Amino acid sequence: MVIASVPLEEFYKVVYWYKLQSRCLFFPPHIEPRAGAVFLTSPGDLPVEIAFITDCAVEDTGWKLASGTSPEPHVMKTGCTRFSATSLAGSLCRKIRYRGPKYSWFSQANYIFNSLSIDTNESDYVFIEQVEFRVHLSRTSATPATGYLFIRPFDMEETSMQPAYWSRDANGAEELCPRRARKLGFPDLEAFVTAWGQSWDGFVYSALRQFHQGKGFNPEDESMAQHLGYPRYRLSLERNCIDRLRSAASGEDPTRFMAQHGNTGVLKVVNAVETLPLKTGFHVRIVVGV
Repeated sequence: MVIASVPLEEFYKVVYWYKLQSRCLFFPPHIEPRAGAVFLTSPGDLPVEIAFITDCAVEDTGWKLASGTSPEPHVMKTGCTRFSATSLAGSLCRKIRYRGPKYSWFSQANYIFNSLSIDTNESDYVFIEQVEFRVHLSRTSATPATGYLFIRPFDMEETSMQPAYWSRDANGAEELCPRRARKLGFPDLEAFVTAWGQSWDGFVYSALRQFHQGKGFNPEDESMAQHLGYPRYRLSLERNCIDRLRSAASGEDPTRFMAQHGNTGVLKVVNAVETLPLKTGFHVRIVVGV
């Protein structure tokens, strides 16, 4: 069929659900992953951000009790969020959801992949739709202690600092160590960062490449995103990082090397032929690896 006759939104909708994989990523509490960003994932290694949206539209719920109630928080000049200890129980949760155009990543994926010389293992790259920060109060005393809970911003540069702590003064100057806080009757604290997103395999990205070409756009630049008015992705990694990957010692696991050094890109050709059904009754035939 003639690709030019297929509406953009319809095609994006079809490939969005085609072979979609829902993914859940876990981060240490000193890292604040960005909603709308794209991460390289690898078993045993921390996810590595490869691209992000500047001025990304998000919905931030703020810190609330997981039960649904919302104790009155106070944001300090230091960036910490303060709660009164007597108003807390269970877990505190903050969710940040991507609220930009649904198909922004599809309009620029091949541009980002080309910029970083990524030609294989596309399903390892996850688009982040929602990030959840959680502080769990693991136990409570019969008589609530008098004091305050302080939650630091989760993108701390100093990873040795606790993401949340108790203090008996309203300014948080006296940071109680976990052992001291426990003796005073404060609950134990545990912090978690979880992100939910989606990934797609190489067939989907090859379909996008051929579709953009059929529409008269270069899939290896930002022209489609510009045409649609979508927010622009920016690289999180330097382009010259790829050279270090290609010169890595023979026998080293390339995925592990990428995660450790901030590099991406290995080469592999996959040949396949598949068809995408559209609501119009037509089918688009996509050849992967050509």
